[in-house]
Amino acid sequence: MRSTTPTTVATVAALVSTAACIAQSPESQPPVGEPPPAVRYGQAGSLALDLSAAWATDLDDGNYWMPLSIGVSWFAADGFSLDLAAELYTIDASTPDVSPRQTYSATGGGGSIGITWHFLEGRLGDRDWSIFADAGVGLLWTGDDVPPGGTRLNFTPRAGVGGTLGLDDRTRLVLGLRWFHVSNAQTGSDNPGIDALQIVGGLSFAF
Repeated sequence: MRSTTPTTVATVAALVSTAACIAQSPESQPPVGEPPPAVRYGQAGSLALDLSAAWATDLDDGNYWMPLSIGVSWFAADGFSLDLAAELYTIDASTPDVSPRQTYSATGGGGSIGITWHFLEGRLGDRDWSIFADAGVGLLWTGDDVPPGGTRLNFTPRAGVGGTLGLDDRTRLVLGLRWFHVSNAQTGSDNPGIDALQIVGGLSFAF
């Protein structure tokens, strides 16, 4: 029986040679000097720098909370991010449960962790947009008890919805509406919690 080894070896060699030629052809290589593809906002594995300001009120008792935040989001999957932020707060509020009612102000800072899901995405003209839901929790430390009779350390859970509009491929305008809560989670002798409606606006930069 005639051996097929020489034929097999020749065939394999021809295939390897063809593959090498294809790999080295100009059509299969990126143009010299051309930058890599731009990072798309919300792309899995990408990061975003988040800058935002917010205003929150409980609507009934004249309590106002104005946080500023800077954070980073990591997109674990397309449109789904894990968010970490540092926050500064200015507080102008009153104590409706105390007679006579007292007003107070405070400043503080802390951080938060959360998730954001851009569950609906589309394109408006030449601009990308998305609708998202987010949720998270933070810690807030203030120089005085907030509210008076509470504690200096409070938890700040939040959840809401919002939208983004692309200013360019990497930058989004962000607007949102949230439920915002402040309380010490029964870690103090008293827990005068506050529920508020929070309006958020900011910019997010993909990188």
